[in-house]
Amino acid sequence: MESLALLVVYIYLALIAVSLATFTFSLINRSKGKFRKTSIVLFVATSLIALWATSVVFALGFIPLLSAILSGLVLFLPKRRA
Repeated sequence: MESLALLVVYIYLALIAVSLATFTFSLINRSKGKFRKTSIVLFVATSLIALWATSVVFALGFIPLLSAILSGLVLFLPKRRA
């Protein structure tokens, strides 16, 4: 039983790591204009992971779903012009 709990914890930590990487790369893209392709690939991967994880258990897919929504807003909303 403990090994199953550890597996679930590691899966959840991996989802959090991918979500943080996605959001970080999208912020770098927004501010400096670098890593455009990397941030889009991570956005698509996180969105697919969020779809899969939400269909399994909503609590498992909430973090990637939140990251996909925030990264999509950062990536695709136009910048304000001052």
